[in-house]
Amino acid sequence: MIGTLTTSPTGGWTRFATQSTTIASTSGMHDVFLVATGGAGVANIDWVALE
Repeated sequence: MIGTLTTSPTGGWTRFATQSTTIASTSGMHDVFLVATGGAGVANIDWVALE
């Protein structure tokens, strides 16, 4: 695991908010997995960007 983001509620299924976290420096090629845990709506993701 190189990072963790605890998300904040946005108030609805159609209300999105930009939320971010830092990740540990890595090198090489790796698979990326997003794992969501919690209650209903915890992973209503509109988009993801990795920089």
